[in-house]
Amino acid sequence: MRLTEEQIRFIDSYLKNAGVEYLDIRCEMTDHVAAALEEQEGEFMDNFKAYMLRHKKGLLASNRKFRRIAGRKAVLLLLRNLAGLRFLIMLATIISVTYLMVQAYDLETVTDNFFTGFMLFFVVMVIYYWYIRLSGRSKFSVANSVIGISSFVIYLAIIAFRAERWMENEFIPAYYGFFLVFMIEVVLTFRQLKKKYELQYGS
Repeated sequence: MRLTEEQIRFIDSYLKNAGVEYLDIRCEMTDHVAAALEEQEGEFMDNFKAYMLRHKKGLLASNRKFRRIAGRKAVLLLLRNLAGLRFLIMLATIISVTYLMVQAYDLETVTDNFFTGFMLFFVVMVIYYWYIRLSGRSKFSVANSVIGISSFVIYLAIIAFRAERWMENEFIPAYYGFFLVFMIEVVLTFRQLKKKYELQYGS
């Protein structure tokens, strides 16, 4: 039995009222329940009530399982985006701008400017991450985590690693540029995930 869009939204609404707060996790639970019901014959409501009577407690207790599923999808989407044309075009643009700036200005000035721009973007990204967590405006557990984890990776790569101690000076602006584009792609991936879930199940 193929479920209608209205029936799938009913499952989502039921899970939301049952306490599944985060939309990305609820999306995976809804798909799980819908797939199980589609294998059954008979009336939707009868099957749904019987399924929830048997599985509701276990389903709501398996939040970590569905968080892993949603997290895996988020990471795979980010990796696909990092290997995509958009990322490559942005990276090529940044590297080209870096080369032109090095020709026009001294290397130290270019490096300082790239680092300053990178840090400004990084601070804005971290503030945005904590804003969406503390404001309660975004109910996307895994999508938010993509920004949080990526921010930590960038912190290690730029601030803790301190590239200037390990790399030739001419490569440092390109190194900062790569992680600048990486941050932009992380934010774009977050927005893509957010839009996907909102379109699929509503905000």
